[in-house]
Amino acid sequence: MSGRVGYAVFDGDVLVDWAISRKAARSEGAVKEVLGKWLEDLGPHAVVTEALTPQSKKRGRTPLLLDAIENFLAVQGILQVRVIRERPHRTKYVEAEHLIGRFPILEPWRPERPHFYDNEPNSVAIFEAVALATQVLRDPMRHLAGALG
Repeated sequence: MSGRVGYAVFDGDVLVDWAISRKAARSEGAVKEVLGKWLEDLGPHAVVTEALTPQSKKRGRTPLLLDAIENFLAVQGILQVRVIRERPHRTKYVEAEHLIGRFPILEPWRPERPHFYDNEPNSVAIFEAVALATQVLRDPMRHLAGALG
């Protein structure tokens, strides 16, 4: 785990902004603080988050952070689209290569596969956010129908 929370902002199918935060991953209070700033700066119409399943690899603090994000978005009245993450690539590093091919602007953030004893690169959080968003953009009606109904 990178110990980061990341976002990607799209205007249609154009990637226009992205960022990661270490602070946001520290606690539920910290994620609300950082998320509040991001929401104020970006003014999104909706926020896409990963819906965890028993097969999800996210553990530790992540489920608590996702709950805090969901509660914060509800209080703010912002549409949340929870999506079960597809994993069409063998590894997250192969997925990052695919996403860089589609969004060359992400090249400087390319994550290198770490040694087994190292933590994953921080930039992985950006690629996870971009992958989740592009999944929704491929079939927005399917995902929005679940969020609205």
